[in-house]
Amino acid sequence: MGLSNNVPLDADPSTGLGNLITYSNIQNRGFEFYVKSELVSKEKFRYTLGINGAYNQNMAVEVPDVPYTADEKFLRGYRNGYSTNSVWAYKWAGLDNQGNPQIYDLSGKPTATPDSATLSKALIYMGQTRAPWTAGVIQEVSVGNFFGRATVLVNLGGVMKKYIPTPSVLFENSALIADRWRKPGDEAFTDVPALSSDNDRSIRGYLTKNSSNSYFSSDFARLQEILIGWNAPNNLFIDKRLQSLNVSFHIQNLGFWSKNKYHLDPNSVDDQGRRGLPLPVQYGLTLNATF
Repeated sequence: MGLSNNVPLDADPSTGLGNLITYSNIQNRGFEFYVKSELVSKEKFRYTLGINGAYNQNMAVEVPDVPYTADEKFLRGYRNGYSTNSVWAYKWAGLDNQGNPQIYDLSGKPTATPDSATLSKALIYMGQTRAPWTAGVIQEVSVGNFFGRATVLVNLGGVMKKYIPTPSVLFENSALIADRWRKPGDEAFTDVPALSSDNDRSIRGYLTKNSSNSYFSSDFARLQEILIGWNAPNNLFIDKRLQSLNVSFHIQNLGFWSKNKYHLDPNSVDDQGRRGLPLPVQYGLTLNATF
């Protein structure tokens, strides 16, 4: 047992306390590996492959029960037997014929006005917001005085969120409001609720942002870097004050593959699912000289 002040546990409002100090048992589980092999080794040609990876999770072994509150702290709270990066959601049941978001209650029936029992217990596990598996694949090749390297990064096993707006009286700058429910029948084509006078803190906003239709895999592979270079031959240096010289050119963030159907880059999406700027493609030229 260990003292943990990071377990998200609110105090009972009737006590007048703002928070509680809780004793919890959280265990780290994981391993790392690294393999590198020179697969081809000839006088003027070499090819090397390296793979490094890790599996890492912090598991909640014994933590206090999470008290129900209508916010994301309840849905991301630590629960026994799960990773501390876990997230839960309500099972999405689509929009009703008035454009209101619905979830399935405890009896399996769609409802747009869930009771407290449904909101506190009708949860489904969505996954981990931080990928437990990470890996890198590095390939190096040299041909005579020329050399090159390609690096691929891989993240597996996580989930991410897609932002769905709740059109209301508040300002909303998401272009997705153009897809909102407008007339009966639209519920077959969209998950964006109808325009309402409610604010985004209403039950409509809570269900829209925290239901299962908002989550999907965050698995991705990124071509992190491609590098090519040239080592000047030793007989080039007539002036012995210059001992060695090499020039290299590299490109970073050249492309990525993502498992989700929206082709969203997890590194460009915040924890609410809002898209940010994509990672820029970067170019660099390096000159190394030894005197």
